[in-house]
Amino acid sequence: MFLVGKLVWALVQPGNLLLMCLLAGILVFLLSRGRRGKVIIGLSALGFLLLAVTPIGPAMLLEELSKIVPGEGARAALGEHLNNSMLPLAGKLDRTLEQLAGSRVVVIIDSAEELLDKGGRIRDPELDELFRALLSRRDHGVKLILATRSAPEPLLRENPLSAGRLQVDNGLPGPEAMRFLQSLDGEGVYGLESAPEEHLEEVRRLTDGNPRALELVFSVLKGDPELSLPQLLDEMNRVPEDEDILGYLVGRLFDRLDPIDLRVMQALSIYGRPVPPAAVDYLLRPYLRGYESEPILRRLLDRRVVRQDGSWFYIPHSPDGQRLLDGIPFGQPADRDRKPPPLTQIAMFQLAAEYFETRRKQRIERISDLSPWFAEIDLRIRGQDYRRALTLIYTIDEGHLIDWGQSNAVAPWREELRGKLGDQRLELHNLSYLAHARRLREDLNEAMALLTDAVKLAEQLEDGENLVRLQNELGSVLFENGEVTRAARAYKRGRKAARKQRMKLEEAKAHDGLMLCDAETGKFQQAFDRHRDAREALNGLHDKDSENLRIELLLNTGWIYSQLGHKHNVDALDLLREGKTLARKLREELLEGLILNSEAQVLIDGHPAQAIEPATEAVLIGAKTRNPNLSRDANTSLALAHLCAGNLNAASEAADAAAKYRHSRRALGAFALQGITAYRKGDLDKARLAFHDAHLQADTLRSRERRNYQVLDLDGLALCGLALCEDRTLLDRAVRTYRAARAITHEPGVVGRALCLLDELGRDTEELSSVRRAAADG
Repeated sequence: MFLVGKLVWALVQPGNLLLMCLLAGILVFLLSRGRRGKVIIGLSALGFLLLAVTPIGPAMLLEELSKIVPGEGARAALGEHLNNSMLPLAGKLDRTLEQLAGSRVVVIIDSAEELLDKGGRIRDPELDELFRALLSRRDHGVKLILATRSAPEPLLRENPLSAGRLQVDNGLPGPEAMRFLQSLDGEGVYGLESAPEEHLEEVRRLTDGNPRALELVFSVLKGDPELSLPQLLDEMNRVPEDEDILGYLVGRLFDRLDPIDLRVMQALSIYGRPVPPAAVDYLLRPYLRGYESEPILRRLLDRRVVRQDGSWFYIPHSPDGQRLLDGIPFGQPADRDRKPPPLTQIAMFQLAAEYFETRRKQRIERISDLSPWFAEIDLRIRGQDYRRALTLIYTIDEGHLIDWGQSNAVAPWREELRGKLGDQRLELHNLSYLAHARRLREDLNEAMALLTDAVKLAEQLEDGENLVRLQNELGSVLFENGEVTRAARAYKRGRKAARKQRMKLEEAKAHDGLMLCDAETGKFQQAFDRHRDAREALNGLHDKDSENLRIELLLNTGWIYSQLGHKHNVDALDLLREGKTLARKLREELLEGLILNSEAQVLIDGHPAQAIEPATEAVLIGAKTRNPNLSRDANTSLALAHLCAGNLNAASEAADAAAKYRHSRRALGAFALQGITAYRKGDLDKARLAFHDAHLQADTLRSRERRNYQVLDLDGLALCGLALCEDRTLLDRAVRTYRAARAITHEPGVVGRALCLLDELGRDTEELSSVRRAAADG
């Protein structure tokens, strides 16, 4: 199984033309229409050294980079720095690159399409931030190679000087193929160094320049002293046209292996990743008693049959590993418990998983500490031990990944387990957690689809309690996606079902969700009624989840008061500070961060300089909890606070940070502020693009909910920005848009914020006078 991309650390061998082409930029996209793994096989044959196979994320990327920093003390110090959750990502990258100064490192990510959204952008905003930082800097020797089947055009278009593409389906060109093949026979023992050029060209033609196939030619010759290059070419020419030459060479090589060598190779194919000789010994103990694998592995390494990763060994998955697996009967589930274990894939996957079970760390502090768990989960799934794999996923998700905001590390496995668990209740459990992971990644459409499937399954199972929770969760995701009316329907279904099941906490959650839906569409008095209903439902409940909901109610009610105008700001701040105290008492950092962000938004109205501190605290908590919603909203609030306080450069920096989280409806405000700061700094191209993004997102959100006054106000602002940048005729549309917003609500707080943003765009711009009147009075 491929995780969400794969990391391959490479030490570059000089003198290879292809590698020089690859390393010309910082980011290179290798385009291949072949099956997964093909690119990695070819690159590893060209002198790259595989050093790690892990789930991809910004934390893991930096942590793995830290492992190749020279000096044990420097590595330890950097590791402590990276593990400080209060430090921003940019600071962690700075320190890592400082420690790698003078080193040349290549990061290869295979199957990189899994990191991209449908528009070809990096899906994880923090990973996107890290990539962009690497692309924009010239003070480091870190190169990125992303192997993918289709070109991510936005990244290529936005980084023309530091990113490029290279099509690799056609293999190495003639001179490079010949040079590579001859370099394998450095001592000239097997006739490659002195072979006639026509023979070398014939090898290139037959292998199509595929580096792994060229390497296998050498391996076959070295393994058969009686075989000459012309004889092998004669064999290869007789291979039927419909048979893959790579598969033929792999088969010829493996069919002539010593039986013990073959068994060692099969063990590596079972593991499917770099492992130490001790792991091979553990797996083969029931089958080859008394044998030590390390001498065999080193001999196979010398023949280029296996690869080395430091002191660990592995083989390419395709076609080598798959051919070896095909030579082992798959077996039956009962093989897992038979003693001694039979020679079947299922029994061997079980043994391999047990090896990694013995390698688990007792103290888990960072995601790399879970590497043995990841390996064990992968092996359990490959051995069709699906329920045990799900149990392991649940254990690390609940114990660590959810708190770290890293649930997407196990999401691909959850996807793979769908429909394979043999128990509908387990399927329901898996769907709900997978939806949570997609929501964290802000893939809200996928989260909604998963939750809809989960609701249907809960209905089929007549699982009333889970149905209530899922309806409320579906309402939350719909609300985040800007589908307020549909969200309200889901919350109402959740409320009705909660009352039937006598689930008071879930009933209160449904009231809280309905309160937000009413407030979002300007029905503030009705929202306060929902708040009263929620508090009544919570009466008598004092568990942690109930206390957390009380904090959320204080947060949401404080926000509603802030919409009513300046005279209600004291009430808003009192509620928010009460919620902050309770959040700190319960050590609920994310809720504390959300409250700090709302506190900053209230303070901007009249005291913008005072808003900077809580907004900055919220930004830090967003980074620490890896919560994209808080990170985006807090940076947006920080940008507006700085802007209103007269700090244009700081506002621009915060707006740019907020706009990186572009996948949610709440990115609309970030785009608008990015447009304002760029316009004020005279960068009309950047401003035009930001206002355009804001307007496009507003159009999408208006199609989902017509009565969202915040969307209308921000769309009016975006249209004004576009008018000032390029097309004055858009001012009439801006007027109509603001009038539509005021038809929904004209509460003083709402109007004040709309006018504040217009003033920051063009306080003394006479052309905006009619727009200001519409924003104020409708």
